[in-house]
Amino acid sequence: MKRKTDSGHDAPAIADLKGCASGKSGFTGCTLCESACRHGAITRSGDNIIFDEISCTGCGACASACPLSLFRMEEDIYSKMDSLLGTLNPLPEKTAYKILMFICEHNRHLFDTKTSKKIKYQAVFPLFVPDLAGISETHILRAFDLGADGVIISGCNECTGKFSKVTSGLAGQILSEFNPGDRISIIKNNKNAKSLISSIESFSEHITPSPLRKFQPVELKNTSNRQKLIKLMSSIAAKTGIIPHTVIENALLPFADITISSSCTVCGACTSMCTAGALLRDEGSITFRYGNCIACGLCEKACPEKALTMRRVLGMEKLIDEASSTIYSSEVQVCASCRKPYMTRAAFERISCSFIENVRNDIGPKEQIELIRNQTELLTYCEICRPARAIMRMEVLS
Repeated sequence: MKRKTDSGHDAPAIADLKGCASGKSGFTGCTLCESACRHGAITRSGDNIIFDEISCTGCGACASACPLSLFRMEEDIYSKMDSLLGTLNPLPEKTAYKILMFICEHNRHLFDTKTSKKIKYQAVFPLFVPDLAGISETHILRAFDLGADGVIISGCNECTGKFSKVTSGLAGQILSEFNPGDRISIIKNNKNAKSLISSIESFSEHITPSPLRKFQPVELKNTSNRQKLIKLMSSIAAKTGIIPHTVIENALLPFADITISSSCTVCGACTSMCTAGALLRDEGSITFRYGNCIACGLCEKACPEKALTMRRVLGMEKLIDEASSTIYSSEVQVCASCRKPYMTRAAFERISCSFIENVRNDIGPKEQIELIRNQTELLTYCEICRPARAIMRMEVLS
């Protein structure tokens, strides 16, 4: 049963915005849910996303768009798909193939039991959703992982007008890597059941049994949208023996690659801004996991040295490689006294240079050189040993 707001309005979307990459420290980051919501339920207040339950229509666009799955729906589409296409609903032996049909609630009257009986030769499984905006490329890929031979997306004029071509297009591009043929169709402007049946049969004439039907589907429990996508692509690659190689440059998709130049001091500003777990700092190095990056851009904006560059790119082979890679490393400086690692060599050199850049101009050249030498010598000690060393030097000078 759907949850109600105080006003009695349906509020099927649930938001838990901890870990949201919408913004931090005055920098604007991810805007995916804002762009997806067409009903004014998601707005921005500074760094934060504000979710208004009363304005929410339950279309599911936010849940579909967020790679981190910070929005979710009470009525889970994946569970419905498992029931329709999974082992709970085996196909009759004589069925040549099966088609999953995402259809919006406004067109429910066009697809009833009577209509389905008129469709010849194939099993069409209708899955009714509040709005097609809630269907993502991950839902489409999951359908094929569950053994569907084709996917139809059908809705009213309003739904099909809002349905993102990026969603179906990306799913199609991913599937094309595995040579499955044309297995996705968007059917719109159906005025009656007869035209719907005709569209279904026209699409199904070209469908053949999917090679994925003979494999068990991958488990997707308790994972984010991004992790679902990676698991599905990895599963399909393993089942077909085909590694996808397509690279899509400059696409407005939540995927990006990160590079770091030699001016990096490994200060950790970028890793502290990353809520997706794509960037991590380990002593003198920065590691990057491509599959976790959602292209929010916070790391690039926060880097004080402007050493980090984010490039929007979808690399399908990199996406299914879940290993982290070291994208920058610097030698670690050890304390001159206690020998504890305390600073990267890059940071040491950057601070040392600042002593020269900001040297006092009210003293003579000889005093300037001596001051820079003393400051640099103190910097060779860690933050614990440095005060004691400074006091010792003052005692010697006095």
